[in-house]
Amino acid sequence: MADIFEGVRIVDMTQNAMCQCASAFSDFGAEVIHIERPAGGGERTYYPMIDGKPGGYLWFGRGRKSLTLNTKHPEAIKIVKDLVKDADIFIESSIPGAMDRNGLGYDDLIKINPKLVYISISAFGSQGPMAHKPGYDTLGQAMSGRWAVTGEKGGVPLKDGNTIADFTGAFCAYSAGVTALYHAQRTGEGQHVEVSLVGSMFYFNSTFDRLNDGVNIKPNGNHHSGCCPFGGFENGKGDMIVICAPQPKPWANLCRAMNREDLIDDEKYNTNNKRCQHQDEVIELIESWLATFPTIEDAIKVLDANDVPYGQVLDNEQILHNEQMIANHLWEDAPTPNGYSEPTFRARSPFAKFSKTPGYIHKTALLGENNHEIMSELGYSDEEIERLQKEFAQ
Repeated sequence: MADIFEGVRIVDMTQNAMCQCASAFSDFGAEVIHIERPAGGGERTYYPMIDGKPGGYLWFGRGRKSLTLNTKHPEAIKIVKDLVKDADIFIESSIPGAMDRNGLGYDDLIKINPKLVYISISAFGSQGPMAHKPGYDTLGQAMSGRWAVTGEKGGVPLKDGNTIADFTGAFCAYSAGVTALYHAQRTGEGQHVEVSLVGSMFYFNSTFDRLNDGVNIKPNGNHHSGCCPFGGFENGKGDMIVICAPQPKPWANLCRAMNREDLIDDEKYNTNNKRCQHQDEVIELIESWLATFPTIEDAIKVLDANDVPYGQVLDNEQILHNEQMIANHLWEDAPTPNGYSEPTFRARSPFAKFSKTPGYIHKTALLGENNHEIMSELGYSDEEIERLQKEFAQ
């Protein structure tokens, strides 16, 4: 069976973590040509260190061919336009307006290929007073409202421990790209797709909805402000477990597990909204119960026996040994590029499992590894390629 995106060609001019958008297409068979600066981009410098070399790019840049160009050189612009003629998708993550100044904006490229899906990923969007400013992950978290609702109750807001805005922006761009590609293949009509880090994060900011009932959500620790019980509960011995029982059945099951069936219909706790109003008391009830067990594992057995939704708080090392995570093949040994002593590195698997067309984490290209392959397909001789690459590097 052919890969989902077999025959789809993507010209990718993204930088840093935005590379993940194109790489997600490559997981399912798209040909992705990443255009990089001759010296490489910052994404090739990130942790972890593998074989003494920056290894973050092995996952960010997976499955993409590498073509080095200096887009200040007119011949480089011609090469990009020649590639776009046969491309399905073009992706860029420059500050809005920069691609237009290079002659590679949407209006320029759609004339060359009317079916082209042109994806722009920016920090703040193409409109407004901050549109032309550079931006990073933490700015996306901060300005979307997500940062303001994270942290200890009564404390200062805290950022997420991951680069979640970068990942969210890249993945929203991937999702939008798939949608626009479907439209283009159905109608023959390309279009400009814009995604921003702030906008992507804001889309997933469910606490914004609470403004409709006059509540401006503040940090609430490890507990949800609108669902109860729904969060992380401690046992007083240094362990934590997540319990989610906001609906009637899970709440009743939890009450039975705690031998507190009287709480099921208690006027104070018999609806989710009432429990939210008395959240501190609910937390105390559950944590006092957890403290009665010698270990958190003993409490888990009781939760299991009563069909209460729960989950352990796992760190990355624990994930490697967790039966549930192992059973679903959430990571794999992916191939390293040429020149590494280890043939594989540990990588997160593709985000979804397809029964007919599974995805794969493909090998990352070395910087400029595909220069000759790609430029020769465009009609350049070996001598011309060598000359131009020297000029691009100046």
